[in-house]
Amino acid sequence: MELVNSLQHYRDQVSADQVNLPLVRFGLERLVLLLAPFAPHIAEELWHELGKETSVHLENWPVYDEKALEQAEVTVVLQVNGKVRERLNVPKDLPQEELKPIVLAEHKIQKLLEGKEIVKFIVVPNKLVNIVVK
Repeated sequence: MELVNSLQHYRDQVSADQVNLPLVRFGLERLVLLLAPFAPHIAEELWHELGKETSVHLENWPVYDEKALEQAEVTVVLQVNGKVRERLNVPKDLPQEELKPIVLAEHKIQKLLEGKEIVKFIVVPNKLVNIVVK
């Protein structure tokens, strides 16, 4: 479904004269390969519609590149007293010393901390920041 959604998003975002046909073809071929075990007959028909002469079931299963899955940024959930108040995109593996001023600079967090004392600043790396106040 993610691949279908990505292909549809690409179709909606790119004008007809700027379409990267080899990219779209590659995506469609991978989609049919992934569909084959679940809907073998329609996958076979779609495979031949893509101009392939062999059976889709004789093709190798697609492989993925682990490096392509790595993200430079992560979304960190900001909590005040255990309640989610904000989400923030920050560089992956950002040290706590650098993360703390960024979190405290957030406008919504500043408003919630006005006149209160920070008791604890809890960080779960790449996932969560919880500020305990009283």
